[in-house]
Amino acid sequence: MAKIKTKADEYKEIFVKLHRYQRKGADNLILLLTRFVRAKAEYMTKYIDVVAERSGVSATGHITTTNGDIMMPVVRAIIEIEMGEVSERDLHAAWESFIEDYRNNRIKL
Repeated sequence: MAKIKTKADEYKEIFVKLHRYQRKGADNLILLLTRFVRAKAEYMTKYIDVVAERSGVSATGHITTTNGDIMMPVVRAIIEIEMGEVSERDLHAAWESFIEDYRNNRIKL
């Protein structure tokens, strides 16, 4: 029987995707979100602006995807845009699971 995806699982997938993109050279919000969203330019600019504003993270500043102080607000903003409401409990569970997998080399790049 297949495991039913939880919100925490869905949120974790965002952390993992962004981490993979960073490992391939996307080290700021513009580059990360361009790969994550892949939308028309006019929509992409607004998306990046909204994530930067809501997260307090500069669109052009260097991002380390294993820094929770940066990534938690970024992923929270993405979830707000993509899914509406954010479950803080699930967001924290997703982060903890992601960072544990990262520390134990369980994230496939």
